[in-house]
Amino acid sequence: MSTTSCINEPMYQQLTCGAAFALLGIPGESIDYTLPRNWDTGAPFSASAEIQGPYGLPLADNWTSLWSGSLLNSPLTANVTRANYWTGLYANGTLYDGRTCLAWNSNSGGTGMVGDAGFQNADWMQSGAYVCSTYQGLLCACIPPSEVPPTPTPIAVHLYSSNVVLHPSQIGNRSRTTAACKAQALYGYMGCADAFALLGYQSDGLANYTAPLNPVTRLGFNGSAPILGPTNLEIARNWSQLWVPNSVRLERTTFAAGVFTQWHGYDFTGITRRGVLSPSTCDDWQTDNGALSGLAGDDTLIYYGYWTDEAYAAPGCSNAYAYACVCLPPGASSSEAPTRAPTSVDPIATKTLGSVAFVFALFGVFVLLVV
Repeated sequence: MSTTSCINEPMYQQLTCGAAFALLGIPGESIDYTLPRNWDTGAPFSASAEIQGPYGLPLADNWTSLWSGSLLNSPLTANVTRANYWTGLYANGTLYDGRTCLAWNSNSGGTGMVGDAGFQNADWMQSGAYVCSTYQGLLCACIPPSEVPPTPTPIAVHLYSSNVVLHPSQIGNRSRTTAACKAQALYGYMGCADAFALLGYQSDGLANYTAPLNPVTRLGFNGSAPILGPTNLEIARNWSQLWVPNSVRLERTTFAAGVFTQWHGYDFTGITRRGVLSPSTCDDWQTDNGALSGLAGDDTLIYYGYWTDEAYAAPGCSNAYAYACVCLPPGASSSEAPTRAPTSVDPIATKTLGSVAFVFALFGVFVLLVV
């Protein structure tokens, strides 16, 4: 989930990163953090690449010297961030076990090691332990495309989040949510050929959503493809497994799969656990009238379709929740074509190509939530 947060950070696109990962020590991972490797995939990158901030100021000559306890510039000076951030690491790059908020699964008990952006010495990574109920940021490593080995794109359907909490009137009609899903950074990152919001609409004219069908184009897609989160963690083995009676249990919750990163709990759906269109859709997601309701699921639940229909919960339309998007891969149906306009290259990106640049992403509560 921390990787998804890094990818969703606007700076990820501005720097034209090829990959990213959070500098976050996690118990149970067999990782040597001091080696120049992507902490998520294990893929190596150049050991001699300079480590820079987002605007080109150096932090370290290379990845190894990053862990020497002495930086060339502090993260604050290098414009990485002004705030503190969770690390769970010693300054030498080893795991600070017992200081990781129970593997970043607790916002109550325990403490987590925090780095201070104002220091060049060991405190940049190991400033002190904070209780897990506090809000801190994340530090992300942006790896340029030249340092990312090509990997085959899995033939799968992905779920990802609108990544914002909205009132129904801000969600809008089908056309609006389709555009919002395609505007997300993850749409381009995952190579989606098309996308739609996983929301029920009366205007769709569909009695249910159990068939693998794009409600916008009315084109079918491969229902046997696995359903994955943004970083390829499996949610369901196929489209059918999402819905009761087939959905006795998902492979993992949508939250654990990284679908939702800045929100935790209810999410608007308008689709019952059996995949049937609910009458509770907040006037097709266009009203905040508290007297009306919108069916919601719970992204922390794994059984009996509660992910889309939490015990038939229908909160009032005055509430604000996130919603999920469906990413269809190329070839999923007969006539998809990429619809995302090419992203313009920000001038600052030229300062980081060929090196590994640190980018700061402030997500606070994300690392505090119980999975």
